[in-house]
Amino acid sequence: MSDFIIRTSNFNTVFKLCNVAHMKTKMFGILGYPGAGKTTALLSYVQTHDYAHYVRVTASMNAKDFYRKLLNELGIIGVHKNTSLHSLINAISYHLNNEIEKQLIVIDEAGKFNPRLLEYLHELRDNTFKSTGIIISGPEYFRANILNWTRK
Repeated sequence: MSDFIIRTSNFNTVFKLCNVAHMKTKMFGILGYPGAGKTTALLSYVQTHDYAHYVRVTASMNAKDFYRKLLNELGIIGVHKNTSLHSLINAISYHLNNEIEKQLIVIDEAGKFNPRLLEYLHELRDNTFKSTGIIISGPEYFRANILNWTRK
């Protein structure tokens, strides 16, 4: 990321939302078109705030890949490939709940999530709602996907 960032209205809105989620351990979704500045603002927040962690979802990730990447971002090492998803989520939850400071998890490109990954995120949220804020960010179609999934 460039050291020169123009703090647009979008940037300031995303930055403030991250701060509220972080300090009040809330969960928010950020939707916007590609190029709106979501990722730039999210990365800027994470780089300038201790206890904020960034994970970008990729198309090839499955749930275990996502949670292993989150473990790495949290600095937790030694989790083996054969660990169950339940154990991975519990290890993350335990770590976040035992930190002195409030934590923030920023999940970028969440539009690549599928319904099951959202259910697993719900599990993590339920486990950590007193200790950790969560930001999920994605393209505008992500909202339509969520509404579609809930109807089914």
